Amino acid sequence: MKKYHLVVLGGGSGGLVVALGAARMGLRVALVEKNKLGGDCLWTGCVPSKALLHSAKVARTIREAHRFGLGEMEPIFSSTGILEHVRAIQAEIGEHDDPERFREKGVEVIFGSPSFLDPHRIQVGDRIMESKKFVLATGGRPHVFPIPGLKETGFISNEDVFLLKSLPSSLIHIGGGPISIELCQAFTRLGVKVTVLDKAPQIMPREDGDMVAVIRSRLESEGVTFATGVDITGVKQEGDKKVVTYEKDGKVEEVRADEILVALGRAANVDGLDLEKAGVKYTPKGVEVDDHLLTTAKNIWAVGDVKNKFLFTHVAEFEARIVVQNALFPFKKKANYRVVPWTTFTDPELARVGLSEDEANKAGVEFKVLRFPYGEVDRAVTDGETEGMAKIICGKKGAILGAAIVGANAGELIHEWVLAMQANVPVTTISGMIHVYPTLARLSRKVADKYYEDVLAGWKGKMLDKLARIFN
Repeated sequence: MKKYHLVVLGGGSGGLVVALGAARMGLRVALVEKNKLGGDCLWTGCVPSKALLHSAKVARTIREAHRFGLGEMEPIFSSTGILEHVRAIQAEIGEHDDPERFREKGVEVIFGSPSFLDPHRIQVGDRIMESKKFVLATGGRPHVFPIPGLKETGFISNEDVFLLKSLPSSLIHIGGGPISIELCQAFTRLGVKVTVLDKAPQIMPREDGDMVAVIRSRLESEGVTFATGVDITGVKQEGDKKVVTYEKDGKVEEVRADEILVALGRAANVDGLDLEKAGVKYTPKGVEVDDHLLTTAKNIWAVGDVKNKFLFTHVAEFEARIVVQNALFPFKKKANYRVVPWTTFTDPELARVGLSEDEANKAGVEFKVLRFPYGEVDRAVTDGETEGMAKIICGKKGAILGAAIVGANAGELIHEWVLAMQANVPVTTISGMIHVYPTLARLSRKVADKYYEDVLAGWKGKMLDKLARIFN
């Protein structure tokens, strides 16, 4: 039985960062992975979906060439070719996660399904491994609700879709979260007829309604059909079509398509780990951790989707850096989630950090909202990207409580606000900063300028009152 300083379970983004960080410290490190290194992000999430979205955007750009004085055009493509392109991108990026690369850096990479024997030992196949410390980074998987007839009829998830050899001609998306909405736009632009069904009254319910409305309007203009606030009652097969029945406002409706894509959230990968033997508490939603990302076992930490909180690759990487410090050094660091940005990569994009307007209202904090439209930014006009706006939630003395941007390159533009929140920089500093002309980044300066409108209006009112008293 070989002994280690640290064993990491799971070879996704978080697990790879922990393993590499510990190996650089000269420790004996093992990384245990069931399938392939790279995790959901590389094989079923971020990488393939963004490659697919980019191909779809290119197709739309060609169709809209006449808007830029280039005449009428129509893209020529096959869904097979596009899916092959997606897999080629995965293979290229996957080279960074080659097992040999990590072995060369001192990480022992082992493939298999691990299970705990006790807090210090795991079994992988016939092999028993002992370690002082462990890190759980086993990620998550698509969560499927028990809809009558769904299992019998068959469906695909966001994990299966990138294994298709060709795209269906029509799709029903069950779920209106970010994963579903990104994919529905990509498929629509590639000629697939898409219908989205969602139980919630609003797609992407974590975001403010005025921001989501921009996305929904664009998707509807491109051909996506939405039915929100519905209760799905059953799924069945009729001939070569799959049929979903749902109720809305007391009325029964049906929609037919070649295939059904289910995107109803994520579940933590805890099955088969025998976490009880290690003293790790968990629920089907995820593993319990404290502020230092330590589980209920004093020598086992957890990062990423297995905790079922902030299911983003960049958060898993952030947590991994904290765990490396907490597991290897005496000085402990808490995971602070005050400033966590994310982006939904539709076209236009929707990016956010901090409190939304809805959340600020629920929190009962004193705030005001600053807004500025893309259509009044010169670069947005030259690029034909005038849909969208920036929306800033400000507290006292211009403190930035949250920021949201819906529009072109929102995922890039949000980082100015992320840094400002991280460094406690007020909105007035953004207003006073020089932004290159003509760039989309000037949207940030222009929305920050809005802070002074109320200030100046109040100052102007006071001055007029004083003048009135003087001259009356």
